[in-house]
Amino acid sequence: MAEPRMKYGAWMVVFLAAGGTTAHKQALIDGGLVPLLINMAAGGETEEAVKDMAAISVGNIALGGSQQQVEHVVECGGIQYFCDRLDGDDSQRLSAMISVLDKILSAGEQKQATEGLPDNPYCTLVDQAGGVDKIVELQAHNDMAIAAPAVLFLGTHFPDRVDGQRREALIQAGAIQIDDEQGGEDGDSESDGVGDLDTDSGSDGRSDGEVEVEVEGEEA
Repeated sequence: MAEPRMKYGAWMVVFLAAGGTTAHKQALIDGGLVPLLINMAAGGETEEAVKDMAAISVGNIALGGSQQQVEHVVECGGIQYFCDRLDGDDSQRLSAMISVLDKILSAGEQKQATEGLPDNPYCTLVDQAGGVDKIVELQAHNDMAIAAPAVLFLGTHFPDRVDGQRREALIQAGAIQIDDEQGGEDGDSESDGVGDLDTDSGSDGRSDGEVEVEVEGEEA
């Protein structure tokens, strides 16, 4: 009975993290679940389905959470965990991890401005966790669904690490859309931010702050 109950409990947490309000996410944080979820997601002995649900939950707290909630995810070791997940060839998981890191670095920009810091503190943490080097490699991936968000992420947060030739190839292939209205004199500027990526998939009614990951043939 313990295993079904664990799965049911995990799905409830996923539901609250993804579809719940900021108050629901705060309740998960106040209950001390974020570090537990990160440990569960990274644990070697945890069942894969439960690990995936834990990862989805933490990702959704970061993507849909407030500034303070994102900072809490970072304080609990979220950056290292998300950077560790930047491996393999699962385009859905990789693009989701890049989106989460993009949101975290955006929160870092706000923290930098609010506290008068010289640099984005979360950029340093992502770099130290190996995330920047991994995303630099991902921009050369043969799968454009992986390469495009990697290029957009780097262009937003680490522009000196963008492969210009790869970026142009993705633009020509239509994987990165051009915003003609903000393109300056030549009208040739790609959209900023990972969320602007056109993956040629229709809208499924999800909110912008929800991680989409398949678990055992179902969508969370």
